[in-house]
Order: sequence, then structure tokens, then C-alpha cells
Amino acid sequence: MILFAGGLMMLYPLLYAFFGAMMDPFEYLRSSSLIPIPSHLNFYKFAEMVTYKDFPYWIRNTLFRITWYLIFMVVTSVVLGYFFAKGTFVGRKACFYFILSTMMIPSITAMIPSYVMYARWPWTGGNDVFFGGHGLLNSWGVLLLPGLVSVMSLFLTKQMYDTLPGEYEESARMDGASTYRIIFQIYAPMLKPVLAVILITDFNGIWNDFMTNLIYTDNPGRNLTTISYGMTKLPKLLSNIKLQDHFVSDYPGIFAAAFMIVLPTIAVYLLVQRHIVQGLAMSGLKG
Repeated sequence: MILFAGGLMMLYPLLYAFFGAMMDPFEYLRSSSLIPIPSHLNFYKFAEMVTYKDFPYWIRNTLFRITWYLIFMVVTSVVLGYFFAKGTFVGRKACFYFILSTMMIPSITAMIPSYVMYARWPWTGGNDVFFGGHGLLNSWGVLLLPGLVSVMSLFLTKQMYDTLPGEYEESARMDGASTYRIIFQIYAPMLKPVLAVILITDFNGIWNDFMTNLIYTDNPGRNLTTISYGMTKLPKLLSNIKLQDHFVSDYPGIFAAAFMIVLPTIAVYLLVQRHIVQGLAMSGLKG
């Protein structure tokens, strides 16, 4: 019963946005019910937002960031996880525990140092060695560099490697396989449950990333704005409904945009849900 009540509480904002998006702006302003009930089903607000002047650019920018981050995070996690789990180099454990300890540092404490670092990035944005310009600020550099390596993803893959028998590698070595062939052709397919966890967590993190635009870009144009930051602009951009002697926001349009940006995260979760619990459980075991 408690789970059912919790589920309804989580579904309520989605239902409110969905039904509110199908209403006429003036009809919504006159509505006072707990869930807006449209007089008739009308999906034109959804179609209107898909073609809205800036909305497609925000989606494009966000999807590009997600693609870049997921490829880089998956490759680095799979490769580094192998070396920390199966490698024999000196200081392996100490290095891994040092990297793992960075998870104890609150991310908010790194914001100002990160801002200074990107502002003084050498030979970019008008800088000479360290000064003179804006560095990587207000560019794609700050959208593609922060958080490029995920410590949590590395930890999960390393723990998963620990559960895999070393006989696979020994057999491959006897057949003349190189290290990277062993990683990507033998071990990587066995990491699917953990990679599914990495996919959903990193996808959600990047899709919902608001702080990067807020801190590292100054009034970004549509070519630098991501979907989460762009949504904060919609109430002002859609203030085109005249009510008596002043203008108000087009709330059904805002609801349509809000509902649509939730759908990709739900779709990704449904695609990988059967691997998530398995991945979390297996990465917590050590062979």
C-alpha cells in the first residue's frame, strides 16, 4: 500500500503535465482542479514544442554531450577497470583507493577551482599561457570536459572484473590474443549488466545536468544550451499569452516540453531495466 501511494505521488507530476499540455492556455488558467481535465484531447502543444525555435537545438546539444560522455566513460571504465582488477603493476591498490577516495569530496567544493582552471586554460579563448582571455568558458570545451571520467563507473567495472575467472584471460593469451582484444572481445560482453547500470546512471546525470551551463557559460546561445538549462528559459520565452492588460506564460507549452524531456530517461530505463539489478548485485561481489 505504501509503495502504491509512493508510485502515485511520483506519477502525479507526469499526469499533471500531460493533461495540462492538452489544454488551451486560457482553459488552463481557468482550471482549479487537482489534475487539469481538458475539454477535449489536443496534442498540438506537443507538436508546437518539437518545432519551437530553440527546443530542437537544446535536444541536439544534450544528445551530443550524452553520446560523447557515454562512449568515453564506457571505454575508460572498461579499460581502467581491467588494469585495476587484473593488472600487476606496482601501486595498483594504492592508486585505485586514491581514485576511489575522491568520491568522498563533495562536488560543490570543486566548482570554483574548476571554474578558475577552465578560465585559465592555456592558449584557448584568447589566453596566452594562463591569462588574457576566457579560456574554455562559453565554449563546447566546458560542456565536454567536466566529469569526463566517472569514478563510480570505474568502481563498478572493477568490482565486476573481480568476479570473473582469470582462466578466460589465460586461454586467450595462449591463443595469442593481445590485452585490448581480451578486454573488448572477451571481458566486455560479460560486463553487460554493469554497463547497463553505467548507461542509465550517466545518461540521467548528463540529461539532467543544469549546473554546467549555469556556472561555465554566460548567457549561452542556443548552440551551447542544454535541455535542463533551456527549460529554465521557457517561462520567459513563452510569455506570449495576453491576459487582460499583461502577458502570462504559455503553461500548456511548458508542460508539453517538460513531459517530453522525461520520456527519454523512461525509455532508457525500460530498455536496460532487466540488467540493472543484476549489475548492481554482481558488482558488489568479489570472487
